[in-house]
Amino acid sequence: MNRSLLKNNKGTTLVEILIYVAITSAVIGSFVSFALLIDELRIKTLSIKRVETSVTDVFALLEKKIKNSERVIEPASKATSTRLILDIANQSENITIEAIGGIVYLTEGSAAPVRITGNSIYIENFDFINLAEEGAKDAILAEIGSRYRYATSQSFEFSLSDSLIISRRY
Repeated sequence: MNRSLLKNNKGTTLVEILIYVAITSAVIGSFVSFALLIDELRIKTLSIKRVETSVTDVFALLEKKIKNSERVIEPASKATSTRLILDIANQSENITIEAIGGIVYLTEGSAAPVRITGNSIYIENFDFINLAEEGAKDAILAEIGSRYRYATSQSFEFSLSDSLIISRRY
């Protein structure tokens, strides 16, 4: 009886071990590929969201400042400019909004400029067009082009161009 038990106990062959290792490697490889794909999609979604949020925030600020202004100093009627200068009610100094070196700044009079956009957003173009006729209520067309590059990956870059027309309240 002992002999028949020893005879049937062959153990694991080298071929079986190689098949096991190959199947395990394929499963682990597919999990790693899937995880990398999910991470890349997360980065793309984050990039898009940051650019869209930044542009929305800039437009919200522009809308608030333009609607509360007494008049638009620059650009003049039917003119285009890369900066917006507003005469604000109940303030002795004007407000300037412009992009310098890919960053949007707000400057109140002679005070130091305040940064509006974040580090990861680069403003490619920022233009203002005053659509109003001379003597009419100002209507400003603001056009912005921005992009985002993820800090650790040069493989994905997202850019967005958008525009908004804002008119003064008064």
